[in-house]
Amino acid sequence: MPDRSGTHWFYAEPGTWNGDRVTLDEAESHHAGDVLRIAPGDVITVTDGAGTVGRCKVAEVAAGRVVAAVFEWETRSRPAPEVVVYQGAPKGRK
Repeated sequence: MPDRSGTHWFYAEPGTWNGDRVTLDEAESHHAGDVLRIAPGDVITVTDGAGTVGRCKVAEVAAGRVVAAVFEWETRSRPAPEVVVYQGAPKGRK
């Protein structure tokens, strides 16, 4: 899903980050390369789901994998979950 700047976001397990490189898994790579047609030189955003966010430039799309070079790092804290409870009032004798 693209963010406000139009950059697509992807998930990569923490073990797939290698220095300033990140490799997307097979499912994410398929979505990026085959569905969205992401190509070398495109900018994407990758997160590990634990607060690390990297703005990346795609280095290669080959052998069913997308490899990207991280050029900007950011650490974000997880937002506190918001819980909203609604009650549906039955009509009549229900």
